[in-house]
Amino acid sequence: TSWFGTGVSGSDAMVLARYPVLATVALCEEPGRGTSCNVAALLDLGGDRRLYVVSMHTPCCTNDTDRQAEFDLLAAHLRDARASGALAPSTPVVVAGDMNMVGDRRQIETLLAGVIADTGRFGPSAAPDADGTPFADAAPRTTGLPADVTWVDAGSSFGPGRLDYVVYSDALLDAGNGFALYTPALTAAELAQAGLEAGDSDVSDHLPLVQDLAFRTPTASGEAPASGPTLSVALWPNPTADRATVAVSRAARVVVTDALGRVVASWDAAGDRAEVDVSGWAPGRYLVRATDARGTTTTAGLAVAR
Repeated sequence: TSWFGTGVSGSDAMVLARYPVLATVALCEEPGRGTSCNVAALLDLGGDRRLYVVSMHTPCCTNDTDRQAEFDLLAAHLRDARASGALAPSTPVVVAGDMNMVGDRRQIETLLAGVIADTGRFGPSAAPDADGTPFADAAPRTTGLPADVTWVDAGSSFGPGRLDYVVYSDALLDAGNGFALYTPALTAAELAQAGLEAGDSDVSDHLPLVQDLAFRTPTASGEAPASGPTLSVALWPNPTADRATVAVSRAARVVVTDALGRVVASWDAAGDRAEVDVSGWAPGRYLVRATDARGTTTTAGLAVAR
């Protein structure tokens, strides 16, 4: 099997695939400085199918300014690529990598919903998906843990956190199985069944992140899915301690339940965003379910941490 790869000189962001790379775009917040570059690759999946993959590694820790600029640049690039036709409406986007989400919540809003912080420099905001809605956050769970963290260091003064993301065009793609591999939390039987050892996930200081994605299945008649926004729910920040933004792509009833199935919040969305105060909720994972007038339902998980 042949492998294809692309990247940017001086940057550790790269795309490796089993499909030919038709085009590469360097997304450099500071031109000429490779370490400020992320990379986008247009992959040829065969037939008339294409996939646009963006690999990101944004600045760490307290550098909110440069990290926000890189997310603003991504949002502007996707907006312009959609508007110019360089990114066809039938081409889904997957953005993945080490996002270093440890600072300002605006960065998650920019990644998911295309809300640009510095519009004077990068231009107007625009929802990034093909149907004019936010991306979906895959948020795969961590093996052996009731969490979706991607960084765990028992010797650190910092608690486990979610630094790595996979977001995608849920207008065109469905998410399947996914996980962040944390082998120390697996039992001996689970390790043996998977052919793993307890220290295998120590290959990096971040956990390996895996997510299955597939093109949405056409209707029974063979036609494309019905036009109009796909019913989707986007959440940010996630996890959160005080407030969460819940964006629903079209009119729907939204119900939030806790791990025991108890309703903690509900409202009627009109294809808009709602700010939800979660400061009084117990720490844990909550299910956000949206159901439209046709009975279509979609869900997303929201983690509340203290």
